[in-house]
Amino acid sequence: MCTLLKKSFFWFLTLLVSAPLQALVVDDTTKLNDTPPPNGAPWNNVGQGNGASVVYLKRGWMVGARHVFGGATSPQVNFGGTIYSGGTIFVLTNPNNIASDVVMFSIGSSRPAQSSEIGIVNSTPLLLSNFTMIGYGARRSGGLTSISYTGGMADGYFWDGASGVNKSWGMNTRNTFGVMGITAGNGNSFQAIATTFTANGGSGTAQATVGDSGGAVFTKSGNNWQLAATMNAIGGFTGQPGGTAANGNSTFMADMASYQSQINNRLNATTSPPTLSSISPNVFAAGNDPRTLTFFGSSFVNGAKIQIATSNDFNTFGDTVIAGNFISTSMMTLSVLANSPTTWKFRVVNPDGQPSAALTVIVNPQTFSNWLTSYPSLTGNDALTTADPDYDGLANLLEYAFGSDPTQTASANFPLTEIEIVSGQSYLTLSYQKDTSKTDISYQAEMSTDLTTIWTNIADTLVSSSGTLQQRKVSVLMNEPSHFLRIKIVK
Repeated sequence: MCTLLKKSFFWFLTLLVSAPLQALVVDDTTKLNDTPPPNGAPWNNVGQGNGASVVYLKRGWMVGARHVFGGATSPQVNFGGTIYSGGTIFVLTNPNNIASDVVMFSIGSSRPAQSSEIGIVNSTPLLLSNFTMIGYGARRSGGLTSISYTGGMADGYFWDGASGVNKSWGMNTRNTFGVMGITAGNGNSFQAIATTFTANGGSGTAQATVGDSGGAVFTKSGNNWQLAATMNAIGGFTGQPGGTAANGNSTFMADMASYQSQINNRLNATTSPPTLSSISPNVFAAGNDPRTLTFFGSSFVNGAKIQIATSNDFNTFGDTVIAGNFISTSMMTLSVLANSPTTWKFRVVNPDGQPSAALTVIVNPQTFSNWLTSYPSLTGNDALTTADPDYDGLANLLEYAFGSDPTQTASANFPLTEIEIVSGQSYLTLSYQKDTSKTDISYQAEMSTDLTTIWTNIADTLVSSSGTLQQRKVSVLMNEPSHFLRIKIVK
């Protein structure tokens, strides 16, 4: 899959999406580089995930590309033919606190065979720093050729997409100052450094291709190899054919130093992952008043945060982080507002980045029966539509209609009657709150002049609105000895 974006100098940007292809394109027609590099770069720390690439760091933690793993809730990775199952995916955030294209997840205490325990760089590599790139991208097909693009031509190679998946390595150097913010076609952004491909038939430089996403960019500090970046996107010329690597193309890499604190929090975690055993309530009806959720579990640490996702895509957990209220190592609370049906997934994350498993909370549509589930103390006769368990003068159905609590007298939300004088004439008015999301009931304003004859339907007017809540008013001219107004709720 290729995604064309506007970039300066007529670049296009392509996500390195997963695909059953081969290896890095290396500008050396005599080598495939599909055995461990002679410089000792940690070859066995790069594995496969979702048909693309993933890097093992240490203490069970993997780092990869968000666009590769999509909404996976238990990612599978392959190292040397052994399959390892990962836990919950954690999306790292950019400096602007927006979710990035970099993810981490743990495979537990099992280290892939022959993999080393490695860390990340302490700072962004300098210009012209040497990189060893390892991944599962597409291999070149045939020799050096001329590739046409809009406004010009360049030497390069076609990718070979017909062969099986093979890992390979290549070399290149950093070619940019500073760190760039790159946004690829699926909206995932990352803090990037880059290399440039030199295609002349013998430069030996490498260019990432489809399948290299999440692959490693290693550098050496003294005697220690460190992960400098992961390969996340490629840049080429406008009009350049897909499946080609041309002289002057770029590999955009997620700079690990930009995510240093988040990564090291997980690599050096000192706490146990918190356990989230239950959330109460885990099912309730939508409403316009805040609800307090209580999170029960163990190993919560003061300063822990609660993350929320509104779908099964665990990748969205990086988008919304809420402080919550720490009560104890086994309890936290969170105030939420849900005025429409939804499904949430919550998890607790300790300050060092250790996340719990996720639990689901379902917000049902506004119906009287769903609304009652929010008040488990109302049982038997107290749950009838005509019951008034808090003795405030509003039956349960009216409490539901007007948005008050049937268990709290002080919450009663009565319609308000007033006498208004307009141009010397007196009007009786009745103001009330209507919730348009409650489609299982109807609101009807009615009038009577003596309380004994049939009530007559009359129209009301909209005064103001906020979301699903409307403030409405009924007004009648007082031209009879007496007038009575009411709001009739029918279920």
